[in-house]
Amino acid sequence: MSAESPSDSDGWEARPPVKSQGLEIKALQWGGNQGIMAALYPQGVTILNHTILKKKMKDNFKMIQISNKAVEVRVRNDSSANSDFQIIMTLGMNIKGIDCCGNHTLFWNGKFAQLYDVQGSKGPQLLGNFESHSNVCALTPESVVQQNENRIEVCSYSGEVKQSLPMTDQEGDILKIDARGKFMAIVTTQSLIKMFDISRRTYKQIGVTRKFEIKSGESLGEIKEIALNSDGKKLCILADQVPFPTIRIPDTKFYIYDIDMDNFMQFQVSKNRVPIEAFWDQQDPRLLAVETEFVRTSSDAGKNELDATHQEGELKPTIEGIKDNEMEADFKKKKDDDWQGKTVETFFVTTDYSVKRQDVIKFEDGEETLLGLQVPYFYFMGRKVNEEDEEENETQQMTTQQNSEPRSSNMIILRKPMKDFVGLENVEEAIKKAILNFSHFLTVGNMDEAYNSVRNIKNNTVW
Repeated sequence: MSAESPSDSDGWEARPPVKSQGLEIKALQWGGNQGIMAALYPQGVTILNHTILKKKMKDNFKMIQISNKAVEVRVRNDSSANSDFQIIMTLGMNIKGIDCCGNHTLFWNGKFAQLYDVQGSKGPQLLGNFESHSNVCALTPESVVQQNENRIEVCSYSGEVKQSLPMTDQEGDILKIDARGKFMAIVTTQSLIKMFDISRRTYKQIGVTRKFEIKSGESLGEIKEIALNSDGKKLCILADQVPFPTIRIPDTKFYIYDIDMDNFMQFQVSKNRVPIEAFWDQQDPRLLAVETEFVRTSSDAGKNELDATHQEGELKPTIEGIKDNEMEADFKKKKDDDWQGKTVETFFVTTDYSVKRQDVIKFEDGEETLLGLQVPYFYFMGRKVNEEDEEENETQQMTTQQNSEPRSSNMIILRKPMKDFVGLENVEEAIKKAILNFSHFLTVGNMDEAYNSVRNIKNNTVW
């Protein structure tokens, strides 16, 4: 992969257009690295702010930000497994972050944080609205976690500080927080990792602060995204390589920090791809999904073909091994060109077997990005095909108040069964668990345990 910008149109991805309200644009100007652009008209200037719309799937919620101030919230309907309650919440602030936990949702913008209770068909109820200057927050069963200068603050739902955890200037600012169940992971701008036990009234750090590097001191890159699994034992990390201070190159590997073993595993995704987001299954701590996108790479093809996990301290593949992989790749004649759309690569991650690839799923028409996974389904975000004038209607819809009747946005959630569960989506939980165990042991090559996982299933649908 090259650090240079693409030289032709094939290397750039078109973004959705923004209407100019019928006015003639005279000039456009970027605002440096501030994520803003100015459009000059004869009548004045319009400032456009680059907004990355947020999404979250956790506990009872699927949340999709649909504008700078509006979020579509899907709440699990316990009385119907195939439908969710749908609510559009419009807040009085530009939303910079979202989180959810249990029956609660959290929104923040770097100045204020707002907390709501959202249950089923009931309208959202405001639980807390307090000043917060943190750009990164997280919601736990009884607290809101935020950064305040050089400390981590654990606050009540009303904003009262219950606990303060000091940080040093050398550790940097908080970059990401991910709280799952009884555990919480925090990474800083200096690529430091802190793990916490949040099951008690007082939060307690687990072990020591860990640098994102192998034990010999060699850096593994700069962390940009994290995802903590359901039992808090594995942390998936996406990183950038930074050969120069002004150049960031997306890493074609993802990393797993094994908290119990205090080491890192790494895995190369498929050739000509980079990981852009990682998702753990909501309940099974082994199952990981990584969304990838196509890139044109100038690196050694043979190196990208290596499909192996490397632990800290292990020797890297020899030149002879790389050449063997190159020769094998050269003799593989592909009937079709490389898939240039997005893919989801699934893996089983365990301490005993490290990282093993299970499957690769190509995105289909209408699927834009992965929202999450919960056996037996993947959940994708998509967009309805709208008529030209529907954008204006959508804008009117998003300005409705949060206590009005719920309406639909042009975003849709597409549910797709995993390949091992096609036709078995509605079997009982014990059978789902047995099938997943079968898939796990089959993936890692343990045929005896794979057979033992399913031999006692009596359901005729499975066979």
